[in-house]
Amino acid sequence: MFAEPFGVAAGLAMFFFSQRGLRDQGTEPGIVGFIGKLGQLLFGDRQVVAQRAELLAHAAKLALDLGTGHFVSLRRGFGVSIQVRFGHPGSVRRICLVVIVLSQLAIACGGGSGSAACVELREAEDQQSGLHVLSDEGLVYLTDPPTSGPHASGDSPTGVLDSPLLAPVQVRILEGAGVVVQYDARVSSTDIDALNAIAGAVVVVAPAADELPAPIVATAWTWKLTCSDADVERIQSFAEERRVDSPGFD
Repeated sequence: MFAEPFGVAAGLAMFFFSQRGLRDQGTEPGIVGFIGKLGQLLFGDRQVVAQRAELLAHAAKLALDLGTGHFVSLRRGFGVSIQVRFGHPGSVRRICLVVIVLSQLAIACGGGSGSAACVELREAEDQQSGLHVLSDEGLVYLTDPPTSGPHASGDSPTGVLDSPLLAPVQVRILEGAGVVVQYDARVSSTDIDALNAIAGAVVVVAPAADELPAPIVATAWTWKLTCSDADVERIQSFAEERRVDSPGFD
C-alpha cells in the first residue's frame, strides 16, 4: 500500500543528497542508476518490496561502517546490478542514513522476506601484502575480516575447520586463490551444514572468533561477500568469480 510513496520519496532523497554531496567526487557512473533504481525497487508486490529493501538497508549499513573508498555491489536475485563508490565522508553518512530509514519503513510495510541477502564489496589492497609474518601479534588490517595484508607462510588449511582462523592464515589462503567462508554465533546449525557442504580444496569454511559484520562473510583477495543467511549458490558464484583476482603465492 505504501510502496509507491516510499519509492518516490527514496528517489527524490537520493537525488538531492547525491547532487549536493557527490557532484564533484568522481563517483562511479552507477550512482546515477542507483538513484533511479531505488524508486523502482520499492514498487509492486509487498513481499518483493521487503526483500529488496532488506538488501538496500544491508548495503547501506555496510557502507556507513566502512566509510569512503569502498565499492558496494548489489547483485543477483533482486534485479539489481549496480556498483557505487562513495568519495566524501559526509556524503556517505547522509546517503546511507536516508537509505536505511526508507528501507526499514519499506520492510515494515512489506512484512519481511525471510530470504538471504548478500552484498559484495571490493576493498583496497593492503600495502603490507608482501609481508610474511609468524604470528598475528601487533598486526593491523584495513578491514575485518581481511581481504589482503600481512600473511603467514607454508601450507594453508582446506575444507571444514572446527576453530577460527588467525588473520594471517586467512590472507595466506586468499593469496593462493582460495576463499574463506566464516560464520558467527547467529548462524543456525542447518545453515552451517549447508556451508560445510561446499567446503573443499578452494573454499575453506570456519567459525569466526568474534561477531562478524554479517552472520556469514566470504572473502577472496580484495573481495568480500556478506550474507544474512546461507545463500550457498551466491557464495559459490562469488568463489568462482573472485578467486581469480589473487596474486598467487609469493
